[in-house]
Amino acid sequence: MYPNLNRFSFHEDNKNSTTVYETQYEFGGYPKLGMSLAELRQIVQSNIHTYDPKQYKVIDKFLQDEQVYVDKLAVLEVQKFDLCAIKIPYYDLQSIFGFIEEIKNIHGTIFPQHLIRIYCIEDILRVFVMHAEKLRIYIKDEWKKSQVKFEGKKAILKRFYNTGIIKDLSLPEQKISDYLKFHEQIKSNYEHIKSSEIFQQSFQLFNNIYIQMQYVKQAAVIEKFQMPLFQNIHLVNLFYVSVDGGLAVRYKVFLMDNDVIFTSLGSSTKPPKAEMKIRTDTISLNASIRDEFSFEMYEHCDKGQKKTYMFVAENSYVRNEWMQIISKVCSGK
Repeated sequence: MYPNLNRFSFHEDNKNSTTVYETQYEFGGYPKLGMSLAELRQIVQSNIHTYDPKQYKVIDKFLQDEQVYVDKLAVLEVQKFDLCAIKIPYYDLQSIFGFIEEIKNIHGTIFPQHLIRIYCIEDILRVFVMHAEKLRIYIKDEWKKSQVKFEGKKAILKRFYNTGIIKDLSLPEQKISDYLKFHEQIKSNYEHIKSSEIFQQSFQLFNNIYIQMQYVKQAAVIEKFQMPLFQNIHLVNLFYVSVDGGLAVRYKVFLMDNDVIFTSLGSSTKPPKAEMKIRTDTISLNASIRDEFSFEMYEHCDKGQKKTYMFVAENSYVRNEWMQIISKVCSGK
């Protein structure tokens, strides 16, 4: 049984490119536009008798967690002034906080406008999927933070770590992890929801965001490599690679929108180094290779010349996934 909506209307908010809903609940009154998460939670609590008891607990806890998250982000924003006091370079200061302000706006302003119509758990998932493109800001946030180098500024770096802010900067990554746990909770307790299309779409959304964030972290530590901002990193895997029939060498390989990056493996004391780079608009696959673990890629160079790269994967799944994604990336060039 859901809250009784006597009326429903909407209008477009051009500034935020969102649809703003106005609803009237059976207890009377319209939620105001731009309401806070706390006010939204009060509305849900006032209509507790209209919700399934089991789902109500999940919805109420979700709204509470969202409010706590937004409050923590607001505190983090204020801490920027603390870093000004220890003379953090401007170019690093701009990167340290990533896209915290934009992320706070999504959770504190945009989400509540749509969560006004929250009747069941699936409605939460629909809001996630509706804003899938906006949620990619989490990946951009990781990219931006990766630009912080503190090059030649060891004293400032030490003072920065002493502030303790570094722990709070991981809030966005932790939030994505929490969303994945939220989906696991639903999967464990709601059989009818876990098999739904909206659940699969929402789970895949956050799983992909989390994987992309981890890929960005791996790329950020590569030596002799200028990070290309905001490229998608589609895949990262280990391969034995031989060039033009030469000796096979083991690399960690990053498949990005515009580049394929080959790096050394690195270690706990030695970061990986970029060894080779190929532009994705110069490559093609040799579809005639039928080996279960291998595939062949051509790099088309100047004057009609080409290089041949033989990749040997750890298993057939990795091999097939790379062939599929390379074909997809190259088809868009």
